[in-house]
Amino acid sequence: MKNEALSAEALIHLLKGDAQQVLELLGEEPKLELGNDQLIATAHSMLGNPEKAKEIMQVCMYQQLLAVISNGTEGLLLEVDNTEHFDETVKRIQQLFALFQMEQLQINSVLVFYVKAATGYMLQQRPQQALEMLESFQRICARIQFPLKLHGDDYFYKLDGWIERQARLSAQAPRDTQSIKKDLLATVSKNPVFAPLHEDPTFKMIRLNLAHSLKIEEE
Repeated sequence: MKNEALSAEALIHLLKGDAQQVLELLGEEPKLELGNDQLIATAHSMLGNPEKAKEIMQVCMYQQLLAVISNGTEGLLLEVDNTEHFDETVKRIQQLFALFQMEQLQINSVLVFYVKAATGYMLQQRPQQALEMLESFQRICARIQFPLKLHGDDYFYKLDGWIERQARLSAQAPRDTQSIKKDLLATVSKNPVFAPLHEDPTFKMIRLNLAHSLKIEEE
């Protein structure tokens, strides 16, 4: 609980622009993870509760997978001036998406990645690659099943119970479908970084297909 409180306080400082205060709270270097989840899972197994142990390990693996994808995504814009590393990160994260079927498992992480990748390519003056990322974003949006709902899959078959418990503990009300659709469209159509693409025929088609697939009109 102490770590969660510190993280929440650090987030508030970040939103206020107090970066130095964040470092004073959390330190300037990443901490070594001790793997307590594995110890907890082993204890449950030793006490004759293997199903709980399985759930803990799957939840741990799921969270670490999301962390790898999130860290890679956020790191993209730090590597804009390092084209080789940027391209390799894009390739490796896309491979993770395919390997773990992330479009079905955690579609939000996938969508955020493609927008960040497209943004990075625009900053690198590589509009063709940016358009490829936005086409992927649009294709994925076309396959979204609303209302959005987190769930496990055939591999992470122990996740559903944990996800339901987290949802009950959350104080946040779920967002309505129409607001989500509007935000998805605005992410492409109203993002200033993509303004240089507005007259490009491919970009126009992406916007049109996105609006059509989401069944929503641009404001």
